[in-house]
Amino acid sequence: MFFRSRVLQSEERQKQTNQTGKTEHSWKPADIFGEMKTSVLWIDGDHAYQFVQLMNPGPSVFFEFPGSEQKVRARVTEIDEAQKELTMSVAESEGTDRAERLKPYVRSDIFPARLFALEELGMSGPQAVPTIIAMLDDPSFGAEADGLIIALVKAGGESVGEELNSRLRRELAFWKTAGPNLTPGWWNQDLNSGTPLRGRYSQTYELIVALESTRYSPARKTAIELRDLWRSLPQLNDSSGLNQMAEECDKLISQLGSQ
Repeated sequence: MFFRSRVLQSEERQKQTNQTGKTEHSWKPADIFGEMKTSVLWIDGDHAYQFVQLMNPGPSVFFEFPGSEQKVRARVTEIDEAQKELTMSVAESEGTDRAERLKPYVRSDIFPARLFALEELGMSGPQAVPTIIAMLDDPSFGAEADGLIIALVKAGGESVGEELNSRLRRELAFWKTAGPNLTPGWWNQDLNSGTPLRGRYSQTYELIVALESTRYSPARKTAIELRDLWRSLPQLNDSSGLNQMAEECDKLISQLGSQ
Protein backbone atom coordinates (compact mmCIF):
# COMPACT_ATOMS: atom_id res chain seq x y z
CA MET A 1 0.00 0.00 0.00
CA PHE A 2 3.05 2.28 0.05
CA PHE A 3 4.36 4.03 -3.03
CA ARG A 4 8.00 3.95 -4.00
CA SER A 5 9.83 7.22 -4.49
CA ARG A 6 10.40 6.38 -8.13
CA VAL A 7 6.69 5.93 -8.71
CA LEU A 8 6.35 9.69 -8.24
CA GLN A 9 8.51 10.35 -11.27
CA SER A 10 6.61 10.17 -14.52
CA GLU A 11 9.42 8.48 -16.39
CA GLU A 12 9.37 5.62 -13.90
CA ARG A 13 5.64 4.94 -13.96
CA GLN A 14 4.85 1.37 -14.73
CA LYS A 15 3.12 1.73 -18.08
CA GLN A 16 3.41 -0.10 -21.35
CA THR A 17 1.81 0.52 -24.71
CA ASN A 18 0.55 -2.47 -26.67
CA GLN A 19 0.39 -2.85 -30.43
CA THR A 20 -3.05 -1.24 -30.61
CA GLY A 21 -1.71 1.97 -29.05
CA LYS A 22 -3.61 1.50 -25.79
CA THR A 23 -1.87 2.02 -22.48
CA GLU A 24 -1.64 -1.04 -20.26
CA HIS A 25 -1.04 -0.92 -16.50
CA SER A 26 0.75 -3.79 -14.78
CA TRP A 27 0.83 -4.56 -11.07
CA LYS A 28 4.20 -3.84 -9.48
CA PRO A 29 5.28 -4.07 -5.82
CA ALA A 30 5.08 -0.75 -3.95
CA ASP A 31 7.65 -1.92 -1.41
CA ILE A 32 10.97 -0.06 -1.87
CA PHE A 33 12.80 -3.39 -1.92
CA GLY A 34 10.56 -4.71 -4.70
CA GLU A 35 8.86 -7.40 -2.61
CA MET A 36 5.27 -8.20 -3.55
CA LYS A 37 4.54 -9.94 -0.24
CA THR A 38 5.24 -6.82 1.80
CA SER A 39 3.24 -4.65 -0.59
CA VAL A 40 -0.12 -6.37 -0.17
CA LEU A 41 -2.83 -6.52 2.49
CA TRP A 42 -5.50 -9.19 2.59
CA ILE A 43 -8.87 -8.06 3.94
CA ASP A 44 -11.28 -10.71 5.16
CA GLY A 45 -14.39 -9.30 6.80
CA ASP A 46 -13.30 -7.04 9.65
CA HIS A 47 -9.75 -8.38 9.67
CA ALA A 48 -6.69 -7.43 7.60
CA TYR A 49 -3.58 -9.57 7.17
CA GLN A 50 -0.04 -8.94 5.98
CA PHE A 51 3.35 -10.61 5.69
CA VAL A 52 5.66 -9.53 8.52
CA GLN A 53 9.31 -10.33 9.21
CA LEU A 54 9.15 -10.93 12.95
CA MET A 55 12.90 -11.53 13.24
CA ASN A 56 15.78 -10.22 11.14
CA PRO A 57 17.22 -12.28 9.60
CA GLY A 58 14.25 -14.56 9.14
CA PRO A 59 11.30 -15.37 6.87
CA SER A 60 8.18 -13.27 6.43
CA VAL A 61 5.08 -14.86 7.96
CA PHE A 62 1.36 -14.25 7.52
CA PHE A 63 0.22 -12.09 10.41
CA GLU A 64 -2.88 -10.12 11.36
CA PHE A 65 -2.52 -6.41 10.62
CA PRO A 66 -2.91 -4.32 13.81
CA GLY A 67 -5.61 -2.03 12.49
CA SER A 68 -9.14 -1.99 11.17
CA GLU A 69 -10.11 -1.82 7.51
CA GLN A 70 -11.20 1.79 8.10
CA LYS A 71 -7.74 2.70 9.41
CA VAL A 72 -6.14 1.03 6.42
CA ARG A 73 -8.31 2.97 4.00
CA ALA A 74 -7.61 6.23 5.88
CA ARG A 75 -3.86 5.54 5.67
CA VAL A 76 -4.08 4.83 1.95
CA THR A 77 -5.90 8.13 1.45
CA GLU A 78 -3.22 9.95 3.47
CA ILE A 79 -0.45 8.41 1.38
CA ASP A 80 -2.26 9.17 -1.86
CA GLU A 81 -2.57 12.83 -0.86
CA ALA A 82 1.10 12.98 0.07
CA GLN A 83 2.04 11.52 -3.30
CA LYS A 84 -0.05 14.12 -5.14
CA GLU A 85 1.39 16.99 -3.09
CA LEU A 86 4.97 15.84 -3.62
CA THR A 87 4.40 15.46 -7.34
CA MET A 88 3.09 19.03 -7.53
CA SER A 89 5.92 20.31 -5.32
CA VAL A 90 8.62 19.21 -7.74
CA ALA A 91 6.65 19.96 -10.90
CA GLU A 92 5.41 23.46 -10.12
CA SER A 93 8.21 24.97 -8.05
CA GLU A 94 11.95 25.48 -8.16
CA GLY A 95 14.85 26.62 -6.02
CA THR A 96 13.96 27.96 -2.58
CA ASP A 97 10.21 27.44 -2.96
CA ARG A 98 10.74 23.84 -4.05
CA ALA A 99 12.94 23.14 -1.03
CA GLU A 100 10.43 24.71 1.37
CA ARG A 101 7.61 22.62 -0.05
CA LEU A 102 9.67 19.45 0.30
CA LYS A 103 10.78 20.29 3.83
CA PRO A 104 7.73 18.95 5.74
CA TYR A 105 8.10 15.56 4.06
CA VAL A 106 11.70 15.08 5.22
CA ARG A 107 10.17 14.08 8.59
CA SER A 108 7.14 12.28 7.17
CA ASP A 109 6.14 8.99 8.77
CA ILE A 110 5.70 7.71 5.20
CA PHE A 111 9.15 6.28 4.57
CA PRO A 112 9.15 6.49 0.74
CA ALA A 113 7.95 10.09 1.01
CA ARG A 114 10.98 10.90 3.18
CA LEU A 115 13.31 9.26 0.68
CA PHE A 116 11.73 11.13 -2.21
CA ALA A 117 11.88 14.49 -0.42
CA LEU A 118 15.58 14.05 0.41
CA GLU A 119 16.38 12.94 -3.12
CA GLU A 120 14.55 15.89 -4.65
CA LEU A 121 16.17 18.36 -2.22
CA GLY A 122 19.51 17.30 -3.62
CA MET A 123 18.22 18.01 -7.11
CA SER A 124 16.92 21.48 -6.20
CA GLY A 125 20.19 23.33 -6.82
CA PRO A 126 22.16 25.95 -4.87
CA GLN A 127 19.04 27.93 -3.95
CA ALA A 128 17.96 25.00 -1.75
CA VAL A 129 21.18 25.13 0.31
CA PRO A 130 19.94 27.63 2.98
CA THR A 131 16.83 25.51 3.58
CA ILE A 132 18.88 22.33 3.93
CA ILE A 133 21.34 24.03 6.31
CA ALA A 134 18.44 25.30 8.41
CA MET A 135 17.13 21.75 8.73
CA LEU A 136 20.57 20.46 9.74
CA ASP A 137 20.63 23.12 12.47
CA ASP A 138 17.16 22.11 13.70
CA PRO A 139 17.32 19.29 16.32
CA SER A 140 13.90 18.06 15.21
CA PHE A 141 15.50 16.94 11.94
CA GLY A 142 18.33 15.15 13.76
CA ALA A 143 17.23 11.69 12.64
CA GLU A 144 17.52 12.78 9.02
CA ALA A 145 20.96 14.42 9.32
CA ASP A 146 22.72 11.81 7.17
CA GLY A 147 20.28 12.22 4.31
CA LEU A 148 20.37 16.01 4.62
CA ILE A 149 24.18 16.04 4.37
CA ILE A 150 23.94 14.01 1.17
CA ALA A 151 21.28 16.39 -0.17
CA LEU A 152 23.40 19.41 0.80
CA VAL A 153 26.45 18.33 -1.19
CA LYS A 154 24.31 17.32 -4.16
CA ALA A 155 22.53 20.68 -4.17
CA GLY A 156 25.54 22.89 -3.47
CA GLY A 157 28.46 20.95 -4.88
CA GLU A 158 31.91 22.32 -4.14
CA SER A 159 30.42 25.57 -2.81
CA VAL A 160 29.40 23.87 0.46
CA GLY A 161 32.91 22.65 1.31
CA GLU A 162 33.44 25.32 3.94
CA GLU A 163 30.08 24.56 5.56
CA LEU A 164 30.81 20.84 5.67
CA ASN A 165 34.28 21.39 7.13
CA SER A 166 32.85 23.69 9.80
CA ARG A 167 30.43 20.96 10.79
CA LEU A 168 33.18 18.33 10.79
CA ARG A 169 35.24 20.50 13.14
CA ARG A 170 32.27 20.57 15.51
CA GLU A 171 32.15 16.79 15.37
CA LEU A 172 35.88 16.66 16.04
CA ALA A 173 35.39 18.78 19.17
CA PHE A 174 32.59 16.46 20.28
CA TRP A 175 34.68 13.30 19.92
CA LYS A 176 37.66 14.92 21.67
CA THR A 177 35.41 15.35 24.71
CA ALA A 178 33.30 12.20 24.48
CA GLY A 179 35.83 9.71 23.10
CA PRO A 180 38.13 9.32 26.13
CA ASN A 181 35.12 8.67 28.39
CA LEU A 182 33.68 5.85 26.30
CA THR A 183 34.14 2.24 27.35
CA PRO A 184 35.20 -0.55 24.96
CA GLY A 185 32.17 -2.01 23.23
CA TRP A 186 30.07 1.14 23.68
CA TRP A 187 28.57 0.72 20.22
CA ASN A 188 26.79 -2.50 21.22
CA GLN A 189 25.64 -1.34 24.64
CA ASP A 190 22.46 0.01 23.06
CA LEU A 191 21.40 -1.66 19.82
CA ASN A 192 18.90 1.07 18.96
CA SER A 193 20.19 2.72 15.76
CA GLY A 194 18.62 6.01 16.88
CA THR A 195 20.81 6.44 19.96
CA PRO A 196 22.66 9.79 20.16
CA LEU A 197 26.19 8.35 19.98
CA ARG A 198 25.41 6.16 17.00
CA GLY A 199 23.78 9.14 15.35
CA ARG A 200 26.89 11.28 15.93
CA TYR A 201 29.14 8.57 14.51
CA SER A 202 26.99 8.27 11.41
CA GLN A 203 26.79 12.03 10.92
CA THR A 204 30.56 12.46 11.34
CA TYR A 205 31.23 9.69 8.84
CA GLU A 206 28.79 11.18 6.31
CA LEU A 207 30.49 14.59 6.56
CA ILE A 208 33.84 13.03 5.65
CA VAL A 209 32.32 11.25 2.65
CA ALA A 210 30.60 14.46 1.54
CA LEU A 211 33.86 16.43 1.75
CA GLU A 212 35.49 13.94 -0.60
CA SER A 213 33.40 15.39 -3.41
CA THR A 214 33.99 19.07 -2.63
CA ARG A 215 37.81 19.27 -2.93
CA TYR A 216 37.86 21.76 -0.06
CA SER A 217 41.55 21.72 0.89
CA PRO A 218 41.25 23.15 4.47
CA ALA A 219 39.32 19.98 5.37
CA ARG A 220 42.58 18.01 5.14
CA LYS A 221 43.76 19.43 8.47
CA THR A 222 40.44 18.53 10.11
CA ALA A 223 40.59 15.01 8.72
CA ILE A 224 44.16 14.52 10.00
CA GLU A 225 43.16 15.65 13.52
CA LEU A 226 40.10 13.40 13.54
CA ARG A 227 42.03 10.40 12.21
CA ASP A 228 44.82 10.81 14.78
CA LEU A 229 42.29 11.17 17.61
CA TRP A 230 40.38 8.12 16.42
CA ARG A 231 43.45 5.90 16.23
CA SER A 232 44.71 7.07 19.62
CA LEU A 233 41.66 5.67 21.42
CA PRO A 234 41.04 1.89 21.26
CA GLN A 235 37.37 2.37 22.13
CA LEU A 236 36.97 4.47 18.98
CA ASN A 237 39.27 2.52 16.68
CA ASP A 238 37.46 -0.76 17.31
CA SER A 239 38.32 -3.28 14.59
CA SER A 240 34.72 -4.55 14.58
CA GLY A 241 33.86 -1.64 12.28
CA LEU A 242 34.36 1.65 14.08
CA ASN A 243 37.85 1.89 12.58
CA GLN A 244 36.20 2.70 9.25
CA MET A 245 36.06 6.32 10.43
CA ALA A 246 39.86 6.61 10.44
CA GLU A 247 40.06 4.76 7.13
CA GLU A 248 37.62 7.21 5.55
CA CYS A 249 39.71 10.09 6.93
CA ASP A 250 42.73 8.54 5.21
CA LYS A 251 40.85 8.60 1.91
CA LEU A 252 39.97 12.29 2.30
CA ILE A 253 43.52 13.19 3.38
CA SER A 254 45.00 11.37 0.40
CA GLN A 255 42.54 12.91 -2.00
CA LEU A 256 43.10 16.47 -0.79
CA GLY A 257 46.87 15.97 -0.59
CA SER A 258 47.04 15.06 -4.26
CA GLN A 259 45.46 18.32 -5.42
